[in-house]
Amino acid sequence: MKQVEFWFWLMRNPVTGEIAQSSCRLTEAEAMRRDPDASKVEGSCQVRVLPKHPDEWLPKMTLASRLLSQEPRLERQRL
Repeated sequence: MKQVEFWFWLMRNPVTGEIAQSSCRLTEAEAMRRDPDASKVEGSCQVRVLPKHPDEWLPKMTLASRLLSQEPRLERQRL
């Protein structure tokens, strides 16, 4: 698992040109993609623990069923 910081950002609206706070928390990479001049709203950081790989969060049964579905299936024989 890895820890990722999510922040509210002050960003420029591309249509109106006004600066406003983002409606949701974004990572720095997401915010910079939307507005390279965006700035963090101090005190709004939320640290979330996210999986590094899907195996860390997928239930074991889901993984098992995925593996079984990859095995060749036997065709039902007609009498």
